[in-house]
Amino acid sequence: MAWHSILYNLLLLTCVPYALVRGGAPERWCAGIALAATILSILALSRSAVIYQNAEVETLVVDLLALAAFFIVAVFADRFWPLVVAGLQADAVVIHICKLVQPDILPLGYAVGLSIWSYPILILLAVGTVRHRRRLAARGFDLAWSPSILLGTQPVPAGEAHERGGAHQVDRTSLKKTMQNTSGRGL
Repeated sequence: MAWHSILYNLLLLTCVPYALVRGGAPERWCAGIALAATILSILALSRSAVIYQNAEVETLVVDLLALAAFFIVAVFADRFWPLVVAGLQADAVVIHICKLVQPDILPLGYAVGLSIWSYPILILLAVGTVRHRRRLAARGFDLAWSPSILLGTQPVPAGEAHERGGAHQVDRTSLKKTMQNTSGRGL
């Protein structure tokens, strides 16, 4: 097994369980997405006799599904890092599109272009979990999902805020009590 495969497997076997056990709902969702995408990619690649010579359509489908899932988490999570993860996953999808448009891309370049984004995704997952644990220790709670999603509030555009008597503000103390009552339920 190549050194980069060993490194990826070590990251996968440390970051994903850590996020599943110690993370909040967004971390657990992203860990599940990363694990599922890895397993499905392995299954998709094992069907091909020669890999990375042509565009890997099955892997493209897996990467598109992972991108959609990461994007949904990024939109609803009260965190910034899932947005970066979705962007990194989008890079892998772009590499697939490049191979479809320009089939003479070297197989090694195609393989590296697809896999290189997996490493920072797992690292961001671990860092996001560490930051979640720190917020829990410091505040006693950590919002998993955006307050506007939880409370059904809509942000007010800047021009309309003055006309309405100010923008809608979320009361964090009452939200804290709500979150303590609903903690552990996840998504």
